[in-house]
Amino acid sequence: MKPGSDRAVRLRRALLLALGAIAFTAPGAWSQDLVAVMSSRLAPYQEALAGFESALGRDVPVLELPQADANLTGATRVIVTFGGKAALQSFPKNAALVYCLAPGLELDRTLRKAATVKVWMLPRPTDLLGRLVRIQPSLSRLAVLWAAEGNQVYLRELEAAAQRRGVRIVSIKVEDASAMPQHLRAVEGRIDAIWLPPDPLLVTAQVFAVLKEFSWSNHPDIARRRRAAARPLPRTD
Repeated sequence: MKPGSDRAVRLRRALLLALGAIAFTAPGAWSQDLVAVMSSRLAPYQEALAGFESALGRDVPVLELPQADANLTGATRVIVTFGGKAALQSFPKNAALVYCLAPGLELDRTLRKAATVKVWMLPRPTDLLGRLVRIQPSLSRLAVLWAAEGNQVYLRELEAAAQRRGVRIVSIKVEDASAMPQHLRAVEGRIDAIWLPPDPLLVTAQVFAVLKEFSWSNHPDIARRRRAAARPLPRTD
């Protein structure tokens, strides 16, 4: 996500609107009492933070996991988190929380004394389907792998949009990432493509490795090339 991209601009605007709303109930939200917490130093989080600071007009104190909890005090008034792991930390309940880049996560607002605001950054279902169809024009059966309960609302909207385009959504809830191979074998030959939402419970190196192997094994051209590469070379002597 580049700082000047449409997605980055929308994220900055959404964050500023969220902070503006919180400012009415948390005086001092624009002071040094505002702290950013990042799940890691991944580029998307860094770029989102840079865009946010640019729109805010100043630098923001930044904490990174796993040290974040130890550095937050009761004086912190507003916390802005980037990534699902950061949003799940145990923050002071009297601090307002704005969490973004955690689309599969839905925090219980009743557990906090101060405001809790989620910033959504998933693409519109119609836009997502349009892009997928451009990549694969023959798409008619799309598997969606998900784990966090917060994905369900978006999935219903995606299913409605897909039905209008004649695409069937095969929804697969993954209880445990280690069960991913079994889920994929169950739909082998019955789907045309897979979409993995940015679900913090599934966006892991292990899951990506499994999906890569599954895709290679089921793509006719790639499978044919791999079989050819595995054959012994003819002797030339």
